[in-house]
Amino acid sequence: MLLAAALIATLPAMNAQLLTVESIKKVPVPSGTLVDNATISPDGSFVVFSELSQKGLKKLDLANSKTSVISTKADGFGVKISGNDVIYREMTTDANHLRWATVKTKNLKTQREQTLVDKSRDVHALSLRGGKALVVEGKQLKSKSLAASSTATDVAVSIIDGQLCVIQNGATRIISPQGTRNASYLWPELSPDGRHICYYHSDTGTYVCDLNGKNVKPLGQLHAAKWLDNSTVVAMRDRDNGYVITSSEIVAKNISNLREQVLTPKGVVATYPTASAKRISFVTPKGELYLINLK
Repeated sequence: MLLAAALIATLPAMNAQLLTVESIKKVPVPSGTLVDNATISPDGSFVVFSELSQKGLKKLDLANSKTSVISTKADGFGVKISGNDVIYREMTTDANHLRWATVKTKNLKTQREQTLVDKSRDVHALSLRGGKALVVEGKQLKSKSLAASSTATDVAVSIIDGQLCVIQNGATRIISPQGTRNASYLWPELSPDGRHICYYHSDTGTYVCDLNGKNVKPLGQLHAAKWLDNSTVVAMRDRDNGYVITSSEIVAKNISNLREQVLTPKGVVATYPTASAKRISFVTPKGELYLINLK
C-alpha cells in the first residue's frame, strides 16, 4: 500500500480528471519471470502474458498470483480476451526459415482448444466480439461462433499492405483517412460499440474516425492506444534515444472533448497498456507488470 500511495502522490497535480485512480501496484509474478506482452481480461480478474525470455502464453490470476499455461508455442502479440475465451497465434518456422501463424482459441474454463487458421503467412488481425472469434487472413474475414448466442456482426479492422482497412459483409474496404500514398498505419482498434476506429498514422500521431474513415479527430502523439470504453482510450506517450525507450507514461484521452489525463508517475517507464472497466495493465522494459486500479 505504501508503494501505491507513493506512486499516486507523484502524479502530475494539474491533470484533468477523466478517471479516478485508486492505486497503482506492481503485480507479483513468479520468480525469474520477465513479462513481455500482457493483456488484461475484460472483467479485470486475470492477465494473459508472454515472457521476454521464452515462447509461451500464460494466464496470471490477479487474486492469487497463480499462473497456468495456455500455449507453449504462442506469443502475446495481438491476443484478445472475451469472458473465458482467448484468441492467439502460435508461430512456427519451417526449414526454409519462413514463419507461419496458426490461430487458435482456448476457453480457460473448459480448456477446449480450437484451431481457426492452420499455418498461414497472411494473418493480419484477431478479434473476439459478442461470442464470435474473428480472424483477418489475407483480405478475408473468417468468423466462428464460440457461444450459443452470438450477437456480434462480422466486422473487423486491420492493417493490410500498410493501409487501414475495414472488413465487413464479405468485403475489404481501404479507408486510410490520411491518404494511401506512402501510407504507414499501425495499432487499429475498433471501439466496443463498433462505431469508431482508433489508429496510429506514421509519425503524425494517433487518430479516431468512423468506419468510413470520416469524422477524423487527432489525439496527438500517443502510441498503442486501447479502448477503455466507447469515449476513452488509454495509450502510451513514450520517448527514446534511438535504441531504447527512455521514458513513457500512460495517458487517458477522451475522444469527444480531447481532454487527457496522465495516469502514471515520473520514474516508472510505463508502456503498452490494456484496459478493462476498472483496471488498466501496463508493462515496463524491465519485464515488470503493473495494474492501475480505478474507482
